[in-house]
Amino acid sequence: MAQTIRLDQLAAAIREIVHEQAAEATHKLRTRAVPEALARLEAKVIGKTNDEGLVDMGLYKLSWKVQLTPDGGELVNTAPYASVLELGRRPNRPGPPRGPILEWIRRKLVPNGKIVPDEGETMDEAAVRASYLIRNSIHKNGTPGRRVLGEATRLHLPNYLRDAVKLHIG
Repeated sequence: MAQTIRLDQLAAAIREIVHEQAAEATHKLRTRAVPEALARLEAKVIGKTNDEGLVDMGLYKLSWKVQLTPDGGELVNTAPYASVLELGRRPNRPGPPRGPILEWIRRKLVPNGKIVPDEGETMDEAAVRASYLIRNSIHKNGTPGRRVLGEATRLHLPNYLRDAVKLHIG
């Protein structure tokens, strides 16, 4: 009595095992490695935000979110001005809203003595005047992008992904 195993039977068994392992590895990568790498990128971006002084009231810093997508994940910032901070504003585009600029002046410049009223002008009138000057300058000259996410992604995400894959796949 004998049992014969043909090479084509081994190949089919190997394909089945590899397919199962690939599906398991893909699931681990999507649910563990991708979120872990993006969380490390988020921490790096928040640190750079602090280092570059992009923190006013903390909305930009607190608006980073890691989200899973059907084919991986993404790190997004939901602050309304996030894209302007990242990419900048082109010259001669409509100026930013004056209200937030005026609020920023009242929070940052007035208490530090950087706004000085002209003769016969109140501090509030000086702040309003400064808000128009700042808004017009942004309209005329634009603003450079800070590229916080772009730079962190370029410099760090490949290593974060590699580390996460090694940890979860082996």
